[in-house]
Amino acid sequence: MMKRMAMVLVVIALAPLLMGGGVNPSCTTPPCPTPNSTGPAVGGTLVVDPHMDGITTVNFPGPVPGDKAKYGSIRFQKGGRTASAIFKLPLTFALGLGCDVTKTAERFGVDGGKPGFNGLRTWIHPLIVNQLLISLGINPATAGEPVITDFNNVVCTFDPENTSSSIPNPGILSTDIVVQFVK
Repeated sequence: MMKRMAMVLVVIALAPLLMGGGVNPSCTTPPCPTPNSTGPAVGGTLVVDPHMDGITTVNFPGPVPGDKAKYGSIRFQKGGRTASAIFKLPLTFALGLGCDVTKTAERFGVDGGKPGFNGLRTWIHPLIVNQLLISLGINPATAGEPVITDFNNVVCTFDPENTSSSIPNPGILSTDIVVQFVK
């Protein structure tokens, strides 16, 4: 009986994450506070396979087929400089609803109701984020926490490798972004 009760409590606690939230839960009692962003604005593009591990696989002829779920790329541009990286979202980053464009800001954006404001370093390895900033001429030690403050052209692009009927909202998420800093 105790094991069953523990399992029910775990499922209830994880339900918001499994249904499409990012690393941090959203503010549930609007109006939610918005953190103050400062410093330079950095433009960029975010591309992510927004599915849980084991859902989408690479099935083209090649050396090793594998799972591509939760992989993403980010490209920044500031002035004449660019920087980009490929990354894997953390295990705790839930993507149970697949490529649902209505969840983009909740998953990846800044939201004052989220602990840590869902900064880039919470879902991209901090060393990767720091190197991207250094490549743009921004000091990561003094700039503050980089957060996505704006999304434009959010789309789910057809992906022939995740079209199964068992996949919720198939496709690859891509969006233009604006990154600013929270201190």
